[in-house]
Amino acid sequence: SWLSPLNIKYVIVAKHGNEAPLDFLDHQGDLAKVLETDTLTLFRNENIVTKFNYTDLAFKIDGLSDPNLRDAVGQCPADYIKISPIQYEINMPDNCNLEQPSIYLLTSIPYSNSWSAGDYKHLSQFHGINVFDVSKDEVTIYFERFKLLKIFYLISSLSIATLFLAMIFCIYKKKQNLHRS
Repeated sequence: SWLSPLNIKYVIVAKHGNEAPLDFLDHQGDLAKVLETDTLTLFRNENIVTKFNYTDLAFKIDGLSDPNLRDAVGQCPADYIKISPIQYEINMPDNCNLEQPSIYLLTSIPYSNSWSAGDYKHLSQFHGINVFDVSKDEVTIYFERFKLLKIFYLISSLSIATLFLAMIFCIYKKKQNLHRS
């Protein structure tokens, strides 16, 4: 499904008059119509939805209404540990049989080129998500921008501490001058 890598479990379609711009959703094998009213239709993605998926197929979606949408066959949900909001350790499950040489890690995290998986190639934006060309089944991804920001946080903290110490020193000197006079 083209929805699974995006971590989409439900799709709500608002109906506008006689238009049916998303009528192809009725024909998606992985979507089940849960509710239909005069103004809304609710679909549920029947596939497993997870933050990270491994696949051996680099697939391309040219447009949402394209009748030739291809499933990412060989796609399997990844096990992961959230180390922090900006770092995840991702493991391929043992029962995931993907063919080498190309294994891709699909993430549902909104695209940013600041996400990194070490030396693995970060593919260009793929419909709003991050995709990495990985070759092993254990990967740690992290948001690199915060590494640079840590330096600036340290500089800011040292500057504030210096100003605070200078203020205390000035107050101390002022009190000493008052005691002398």
